[in-house]
Amino acid sequence: MSAQPFSRSLALVLLLVGLLFASTLIAGCSPSPAANQPAKTQPEPQPTSPPATPLLTQPPVETAPPKLPPSLEEFKFALLQAIMDQDTAELSGYMTSPFFTGGWRADASDTSPEDALVYLYTDYLGADNRLEWVEGVDLPALMGGLDPLSMPRPEAGVVEAALVTGWGLDGRDEAILFISRLPDGSYKWHGWIVIKGGFSGARFGGIQPYTNEANGYSFFIPKGYEIVETDPSNVMILAPGQGHPGEGRAAAFVYVKPANGQAVEQIVEQFIADIGPGFELGPGTALGLDKALAIVLGGLPGQDSNRQLFSVYNDLLYNIHFVPDNPKVGDPYWQMEDLYAMIVNTFHFTKTEAAAEPVAKAVNNFYTSYDSCMKNPPAGSEGKVGEYCQNNTGLTTAAFAGNLEAGGAAKAGVDPVFCGQDIPETMSVNTDMQITADKAIASVLEKFGTTQINIQVDLVKENGVWKIDNIICPLP
Repeated sequence: MSAQPFSRSLALVLLLVGLLFASTLIAGCSPSPAANQPAKTQPEPQPTSPPATPLLTQPPVETAPPKLPPSLEEFKFALLQAIMDQDTAELSGYMTSPFFTGGWRADASDTSPEDALVYLYTDYLGADNRLEWVEGVDLPALMGGLDPLSMPRPEAGVVEAALVTGWGLDGRDEAILFISRLPDGSYKWHGWIVIKGGFSGARFGGIQPYTNEANGYSFFIPKGYEIVETDPSNVMILAPGQGHPGEGRAAAFVYVKPANGQAVEQIVEQFIADIGPGFELGPGTALGLDKALAIVLGGLPGQDSNRQLFSVYNDLLYNIHFVPDNPKVGDPYWQMEDLYAMIVNTFHFTKTEAAAEPVAKAVNNFYTSYDSCMKNPPAGSEGKVGEYCQNNTGLTTAAFAGNLEAGGAAKAGVDPVFCGQDIPETMSVNTDMQITADKAIASVLEKFGTTQINIQVDLVKENGVWKIDNIICPLP
């Protein structure tokens, strides 16, 4: 046997042994699969960092706010539909923040849209309200010359005050809805003013005006109601029909007579006392009647159960009786409710000029005297000109100086009479004022360049002469 074949076989064996040894070393350097896996009882760990490559292949979609209808008429249509549908999600996108709410001849304030929606569907609207816009209505005429656009804050940008009928849980009320225009030209709902019982007459076919020149008042009543004026101080209004006023058909009786210096609270207190202890009455309901306070008593005894309104203005007592105040009689009661709402919501005092003239004269005389004194201080007033001029006109009450000091205008750094740091360029007394037998509240408009302010002047009648008792400045 030769040596060459044996050498080749030995070399092959050594090569195989070497390869086997190398593979064993490599396997020993790598962790075993079992060692890399957690125990079967443990959850699989999740990656905490985002993958290097985004999983989304398209950009995310952002949620856009509701698109507002482009025109005013389209917005009004969509708004009314959303209100009736009780679509609070849609309405939230239509509403301004803050949101203005209130009642006619009652308080009004700003609230959040969220709270307003809760009030809307809790206190004002039911599930079946059918709302309609009232077209062609003259709101300033119904509101005694007040422009409804002046009710919200100027910065709210309100451009429309639209009347809607069908408001209220029973659908008998109306509401003025305020609509604002945003800087981009779109529209939003800014708020409402509720008119209990309404005042446009849209629900019952229209209205008609009545004016009493002799006693200085006016109001609207439902169309078709009869007015019987025995004399200017005794007026009867009858609902349509042939029956007796009361259980047969509704009626109102308007009586006017001197108040003889009494306030309305005193008159009502005496009226309740005169009824006697056998009939218990509450204090009544207070409400605003144009420029005056009114107190209403309901369920009063008489030939027919009646409701009475008492109000004192310019030392005249306005006493209005409404019959029948009894829901059990049916239709005549609802006629009475309509008549009551129309008169109360549209009642306005018209005869103010004659009563206001002596009050305005007293205010003008005082300011003329004060202005002259401040511009030409008399000798001996050095160092105390303002105080001297306030107290030496002969046109103020003994309490005037103390009332001015209590008002705090001087402490705020302004003249407590002019309510500014300078003498106004012009001044004018508003003849629309509150006047009783011995007290009056007047308003004075002052202009300082482009700035205008209204100040309140309180007067008291002493020995038949009106005197200035206080001046209330609009302090910040």
